[in-house]
Amino acid sequence: MDSLSHFLETFWKHTVRQLLGQIPTHLHPNVVLAAGEGSAMYIHDGETFVEDVEYLISKTPGLPHYDEVVEVACSIKRRFMLAAYANSDRTLALERVSPVSRKESYTMLLENMKSKDDLEKLLTNEWMMEMGVLPKFRGSMIWRNHSGIPKGWEGERVLKKEVKEVVKEEVKEVKEEVKEEVKKERRWTTLWILGIDEKTASMFVDKDVHDCLRKLGVSANFAPNSILLKNSECDKSLPIQYMLSKLAFNSISFGDNPSGNDEPLTMFGQQGVPFVSVSKKIEETPESIRELYVGGLEIGTAQCVKYLNERREGHGKSGL
Repeated sequence: MDSLSHFLETFWKHTVRQLLGQIPTHLHPNVVLAAGEGSAMYIHDGETFVEDVEYLISKTPGLPHYDEVVEVACSIKRRFMLAAYANSDRTLALERVSPVSRKESYTMLLENMKSKDDLEKLLTNEWMMEMGVLPKFRGSMIWRNHSGIPKGWEGERVLKKEVKEVVKEEVKEVKEEVKEEVKKERRWTTLWILGIDEKTASMFVDKDVHDCLRKLGVSANFAPNSILLKNSECDKSLPIQYMLSKLAFNSISFGDNPSGNDEPLTMFGQQGVPFVSVSKKIEETPESIRELYVGGLEIGTAQCVKYLNERREGHGKSGL
């Protein structure tokens, strides 16, 4: 098993345990999973999770012009590393890199380079997207997400394929189980340039870069320690819009970055989906939605869900 496969398997085992592992199996048909800033949606067909083809067709949320986007992403990361090398004390680009293992890896890498030319030769697109090439860090410099459904979600994946057979001049539709060829199913959904914080990002993603990406139908979004490249028409509101177009429901959304990539989730309060902010600081939450500020990130989310469940149980016991 290569390093990427091992990483993905480990990652999805944690995801299964933390999310799906907490939901009884018999309730999985009621679960809808949206991933990658709304770039993919998965539903349960009674046997396993499959990608929601209707959502895919109606929203076309994948990453357009994948090869060109990779070139842009790798160019940004390459310029970042070369700038760090040119700055003798490494503070220009590395002082805000996290986690510590990534920062130490970058420092070691740069210290072992004899010249800028040697570093530039090393920083090929393939090398920067490879897992485990850094001295003390198992990850990569560029991370890509695809729409393939992880094996860990529900064992071995099986697809139901419609097959037409002509029998005695009659066309009969039958279903046969066909094992999925995963590579043919995959489509790229999002791409992350890792290890560049929000403040530093603006130094390397200028107007020319934004204009180039815009022509490709892609947007660059700054996260606390990375740059997200995604379909410019795609954000976290898409799955909710899609669900609300199919049925009316009341729900709650949680997010830790309501001024950033979670902002699209804050727009549905009047439609029965209020937003609860679990950002680190209340100042990171717009004043218009601070009434539902909880804070605490994952712990705050867990406490809020626990409280809601307790209220629901009490409501049921009251006979109301």
